[in-house]
Amino acid sequence: MAPTPLFDRSLLEARRRRARRLGPATFLMDRAAEDFADRLAAVLRRFDGAADLGTPTGAVRAALAGNGAIGTMIAVTPAFDGGDAGQGALRVVADVEALPFASGALDLVASDHSPSLPAMKPPGDFTRAWGGIPSLELSLAAVWTGARARGAAATDLARWLSAAPAALAGLTHRKGRIEAGLDADLVVWDPDTSFVVNPERLQQRHKATPYLGRRLFGVVHTTFVRGGRVWEKQRLARAHGGKLL
Repeated sequence: MAPTPLFDRSLLEARRRRARRLGPATFLMDRAAEDFADRLAAVLRRFDGAADLGTPTGAVRAALAGNGAIGTMIAVTPAFDGGDAGQGALRVVADVEALPFASGALDLVASDHSPSLPAMKPPGDFTRAWGGIPSLELSLAAVWTGARARGAAATDLARWLSAAPAALAGLTHRKGRIEAGLDADLVVWDPDTSFVVNPERLQQRHKATPYLGRRLFGVVHTTFVRGGRVWEKQRLARAHGGKLL
């Protein structure tokens, strides 16, 4: 049985030919552009650039042109490789996963740590799987692996995972930085050593993880919670070191 096409290029081209023949009917695009501009106005940050990936009118660009949250607006027309657009493959201009992080692109990184029974994660059916993953244990290595590949520094990691979350939670008087009088929550960490995720070495109760078999960078040697050593040499040194804040 042939797989269901995710993107019907021949249908797209047929609709574009029909649109060119009949002329523009822009009311839906105008409404979508207005809604998009309203939603963007609620985002409390600025974007250096934005790309309009082939919308058939200038409505989106016009709606966003006066928005102070966008620096440069770029119009892009999707290009097809091959002589026949219906048969050719879309050309990938840039892989966003490989692009470096822009300064200030991330405010913080956090995890709700959402573990579940393995039976609640049926293989092959994403829509039936329990939402979320048990990510707390691997969050430092997972974030650092992606960050180092994009040119980020360890200081960025400290801001994303410690300082900014502490500020968001209103805990800067106790958490988020190394300073006299604050909780000594520290990690002795090797950012250049990698490891392969093995579920048997995970401390979480249920071992299901999307990082299974992935090579991650950043090995934690020792962890201190409020000055007490709780993790050392790949095992717990003391249980129940947490405290309700």
